[in-house]
Amino acid sequence: MLKSLGDLDGTPPMRQLLGEEGYQKFLKINGEAVVSVETYVNRFLPELSNPPHEVAAAAPDFWTPKP
Repeated sequence: MLKSLGDLDGTPPMRQLLGEEGYQKFLKINGEAVVSVETYVNRFLPELSNPPHEVAAAAPDFWTPKP
């Protein structure tokens, strides 16, 4: 398990990137400017992301291109 979603992209935390003073300034400006935030965590299912065999068989060059 990951400690946060930040572990997924490998970048340093915002606080570390901006330094303490820059981070506090960022928080202040962000608090005044941002009205709302929406976060989506998606899960992609391979069985829904790939065509059924019958569809792939109808146009194999399109659905299974050669490398």
